[in-house]
Amino acid sequence: MPTTSRENRRRPSSPAPERTEAAELAAQMALALGLSANTGAAYRRDVSIFATFLSQPQRGRDLLDATRRDVLDFIAAERDRRLAPTTLSRRLMALRTFYGWLVGEGAVKNNPTEAIERPKLPRHLPDCLTEEQAAAIVSAFDGDKPLDLRNRAMMELLYACGLRASELISLRLDDVNLPEAMLRCIGKGSKERVVPIGQSAIGAIVRYLEAGRPALDKERGAVCLFLSSRGGKPLTRQMLWNIVVEAAKKAGIWGHVHPHTLRHCFASHLLSHGAGIRPIQEMLGHADIATTQIYTHVDVERVLDVHRKFHPRR
Repeated sequence: MPTTSRENRRRPSSPAPERTEAAELAAQMALALGLSANTGAAYRRDVSIFATFLSQPQRGRDLLDATRRDVLDFIAAERDRRLAPTTLSRRLMALRTFYGWLVGEGAVKNNPTEAIERPKLPRHLPDCLTEEQAAAIVSAFDGDKPLDLRNRAMMELLYACGLRASELISLRLDDVNLPEAMLRCIGKGSKERVVPIGQSAIGAIVRYLEAGRPALDKERGAVCLFLSSRGGKPLTRQMLWNIVVEAAKKAGIWGHVHPHTLRHCFASHLLSHGAGIRPIQEMLGHADIATTQIYTHVDVERVLDVHRKFHPRR
């Protein structure tokens, strides 16, 4: 059960205490459901914003008293603020998850978000580079210095395994099994999966482990695979983002390139070479195959583009 109940809670007299209480409840939910750090933080903000909305004088409710009308009015108010459809959709998903958890814990009887449709999102196909562009980014760091060896190994793994940024920087030494050409990673919802590693990536990792990582592991005890230059501490997501941007610039690619771009390339290029959608779903760690199926549309777009460019009666 959540540690805060209707009987022992004091109804807030101002938005600030409610936000604190809402954040605490949402933190309990994130922990109980095993949400990722980023998803948990986003859901805490969304629940806190809804709690503030409920505490307005004209409404005077708290989280455990919320009704379907409250949720509808909240989404309408957020829409009036001209928030992006993706933000509105996440707000509703956060509340749906939160109240679903409260129902399961017996803190409320009904989920006020039931039967409320999520805002329709515009269709955006993933950014995808050509195979030549992806190869240029992966091989952008070709030096022998420790950071070059590290960066090359990271680019190789992002493209070879389709890892998320958080999955890559969280890899531990014992997560990588080079003799078996496999690695283990923890994805969204703390779900574990095993992904094969290609020979090119294995070679880059071996070189990094032999000649790069020892120079970065100054305290000789770090467990993370990829280390920063700051005393052998783990990399942050922002550090990885900057490294990928630097690789793209070195490769002469000036578009919008980020760590997830190589994940998209991983899936799209596998599909274009004949891989099935189900294996790709498993390697990406998608819970719903509908998420993976967007790459079939990416491939169709590529085929149509070729047809438009080269067919004599286009």
